[in-house]
Amino acid sequence: MNPAGSSVRPHHLTEAILIDRTKSNMIVSDEHQTDIESIVRAGPSGAIVLAGIATAIVFALWFAFYFLVFLPRGVIQ
Repeated sequence: MNPAGSSVRPHHLTEAILIDRTKSNMIVSDEHQTDIESIVRAGPSGAIVLAGIATAIVFALWFAFYFLVFLPRGVIQ
């Protein structure tokens, strides 16, 4: 059973670990500990890629506005 009380099969490893932790009073097996350590060692590469893509989109929109709207208007008097 999971913490909510239903007997749903976990979909992800982290969900299984959390369910195991609540059952066994926060004791993690060696197999799960190894999985956790490998995930942490891999680092936040997905978050960094997502932030880079979002930043590139913001810059692209800014340049598009600058070159397609601001410059064509010319000097405002």
